[in-house]
Amino acid sequence: MATDKEVESIIEEKYDDGDMTVIVRELLELQEKHEGLQTDYDELEKERDQLEYDISELRDAINDIQE
Repeated sequence: MATDKEVESIIEEKYDDGDMTVIVRELLELQEKHEGLQTDYDELEKERDQLEYDISELRDAINDIQE
């Protein structure tokens, strides 16, 4: 991912408008937040899958005991 200075440099070359720097910086921050949320979501999915597996194992154990 580009650093703030790299982004500012690109913007200064292509646009002579300070507002674009703010917009790009905000977009980069949103992208980082999105990546963090995606990581959290992936971890929660793994935990859910593990819990579903554990529940299945417990049900099987209960059924074995009841038989």
